[in-house]
Amino acid sequence: MEYRSLPVRTRQVGLTSTTVRHSSVGRMAGDSSTTKSNPVVNFVVALWKVLWEIWIEPFLQFIHVYEPADRTYGRSEVPFSKMEQRLHENPDVTVSFYKAMMPNGKDFVWYQVWEDKLAMRSTGRVADMVFCHGTGVHSGTLASHSRRYLDAGYRLIVPDLPSHGYSTGRHVYQPTMKGYTDGVYQAIHDVARRDDEAEGRKIPKQNRRRTFLLGLSFGGLVALLYPIYYPASARNDTTDMDEIPVDGVVAVGPILHFNPKDVKVSPVVRFIVTIIRFLNAGRLELYVPHKQAVDKDPKVYKQLVDQDMRSHRGAFRVGHLLCVRRGIADVQELADKFTVPVYIQHGLQDRVVSVTSSTTWLEKIGSDDIKMSVYPVCQHVIYRKAKTEEEDLAGRVCVLEDNVAWMNARCPGIGHIERGVSFSSDHSDMSKDASQRTLAYSGFSSGLMTPSEAALSSMGQPNIVEDTIQSLTDKLGAFDQEGAKSTGVDNDASSTSQSLSNRLAKDSAKQPITPVSGPDDSVEHRVYRGNWTLPQEMRPYDILID
Repeated sequence: MEYRSLPVRTRQVGLTSTTVRHSSVGRMAGDSSTTKSNPVVNFVVALWKVLWEIWIEPFLQFIHVYEPADRTYGRSEVPFSKMEQRLHENPDVTVSFYKAMMPNGKDFVWYQVWEDKLAMRSTGRVADMVFCHGTGVHSGTLASHSRRYLDAGYRLIVPDLPSHGYSTGRHVYQPTMKGYTDGVYQAIHDVARRDDEAEGRKIPKQNRRRTFLLGLSFGGLVALLYPIYYPASARNDTTDMDEIPVDGVVAVGPILHFNPKDVKVSPVVRFIVTIIRFLNAGRLELYVPHKQAVDKDPKVYKQLVDQDMRSHRGAFRVGHLLCVRRGIADVQELADKFTVPVYIQHGLQDRVVSVTSSTTWLEKIGSDDIKMSVYPVCQHVIYRKAKTEEEDLAGRVCVLEDNVAWMNARCPGIGHIERGVSFSSDHSDMSKDASQRTLAYSGFSSGLMTPSEAALSSMGQPNIVEDTIQSLTDKLGAFDQEGAKSTGVDNDASSTSQSLSNRLAKDSAKQPITPVSGPDDSVEHRVYRGNWTLPQEMRPYDILID
C-alpha cells in the first residue's frame, strides 16, 4: 500500500474553545448574536447545516467540485490537553509530531512519537508500542499513563485515528473499519520509512524493531483487526517482506461484542437506522448506545469526553455505529486468521463488553500465544484512576504492569527505570505559554521539534539534550544484574513489578488453578494472583483458554 507524508506547513495551536466553536460551526451558521433573536433564521441555519453535512458536502466531493478548506473541520485549532502539555514539557521525553498521508492523497493521520532516550539506552530495549485510542477521544488520552511504557524503553507511536483529533475527516465518521486500520498502517509505515532514512538503507523485515499494538475499547477492536486485515504483518510471514512486522497485540476491554444486558438497541432505533441507511444519511448523529454503561460514575464520561475539546462531544453517527457492527462481524468471522500473540485485559465490572465475549473469541483464533487477565475492581475505562489506593493498585496500576510485563517477555531487555515520577489521571494547572505554543513543522514528514529542542536551538546549543543523555548513561554504566538492582530496574518480565508486589503481596507465587462458574454458567479456569494482601474478590486473575 502506498504511503506518503504530508508536505511541510505551519499551524498555530492554542485557540480558545470559543474560537474553535466559531470556526467549526460559525462558518455555516453565521453570527450567533444575530440568529438567537430570530427563530426562523435559527431553523433555516440548522436545516442547512444538516443538509450540508449529511448530503450536500459529500455529494459535491463525490463529483469533484468541492473540497473543504480544513479537512479537520476546526479540530486542528484545538489546544493540547493538560496531560499532553505536561508530557511535552517533561525534559526526559522527546516529543515529535508528524502527518502521514492516506492513499487518497488528501486526508492524513496526525500522530505523535514519544521517546525517553535515556530509558531506551539503559534498558537496551529496541521496540515500539503503537497506541489505538477509543471512539471519540484521541491520542492524548495515553499521556497520563505513558510514563510506565517510556520507563520500560518503548518508543511510543501515538496516532489520532482517522476522523479523530487532529487527523482529517468528519468527526468520528469512517464508512468502514478498514479506514481506521489503514490510518494505523500509514503511521507505522511512515515511522519505518524514517527509520530507513536514519539507517541509510532499507531495514530487512526480520531486523526491524519489535512492534506491539495497544488498543483500548474501540481501539482494541482496531488493534485486533489490524493483523487480520494485514496478515503479512506477522513477523514470520514471508509473503511480503516489505511489510512492517507486528509482534503482538494488547487489547484492553476490546469491543468484540456489546454486552446485551447493558447495551441495548431498541426496535425503534433499529427502524430509524434502517431509514437512515435507505436515505444514505450515515453522517447523521443519532445516539451513544453505551454512554450509561461506560462507568457507574457519570463524571468519568464527562471528564473523558464532554470536558475534552478534542473529543467528540455529540452523539455517534449512524455510519460509525454500522462501521463498528461490521468490524465486530469481521473480527468474529475471521478469528482463525488472527495468528500473532495476543493479550486481552478485562474489567469484571465492564458493562459495555463482557468477559465472555473475549474468552469466546480467544477460543476461535489461530494464535498459539494467548493470555487473558481479568480485574474484578475495574469497569470499562480500566485506565481511570480509582477512588481508593487499594482499588487503583488492583486495577489501573496492575493493568499497566501486566501489559508491560507481557510485552517485555516478547521483547527482551534489561528492564525499566524507576524514576519515581508517574503521571496520573489528575490534571494540574499549566502555564498559558504551553497551550499557546507555535508548532513549526520541519522535514519531509512534517515533523515538529520538541519544545525543549526548539528553545535550545534558538540558544545555539542543539546537542545539549544528547549530551545530557550521554552523561547520564555514562553514570549508569554497564547494566549487569547487580547494577540493574541498584538502579531500580526490574528484570522479571513475566510478572508484575517488584514495587507493586511489595505493596500487594507476600510473595509472587500463583495459586493452583481454580474452576469457577462463569457468567454464562460455563466453567472458567482461573489462576488468582498469589497471596495478595487484598481479598480474593479484588485480586486480578488469569483465565486459562483451552
